[in-house]
Amino acid sequence: MKFENVFEEKYFRENYNHISDFSEKGSIHAVNWFKGIFYAINQHTNILDGKNKTALEFGCAAGTTSKLLSDFGYLVTATDIS
Repeated sequence: MKFENVFEEKYFRENYNHISDFSEKGSIHAVNWFKGIFYAINQHTNILDGKNKTALEFGCAAGTTSKLLSDFGYLVTATDIS
């Protein structure tokens, strides 16, 4: 079974709004924050080239990291129980 781009915005806004801003502005902020983390890690080991690599993410929430890893070329499987 394969699910793609499943994000229940209403659910996250109602239950996690106090944790994060799920607006477009908040998403851009989260993407930039994670990019900074990935670029810092990349100084020590090449993680930005995901070609022919897979990533499994548990607890992906809105999928920000999953999307970035996909943009870097990884084949990503992500899930969140909430």
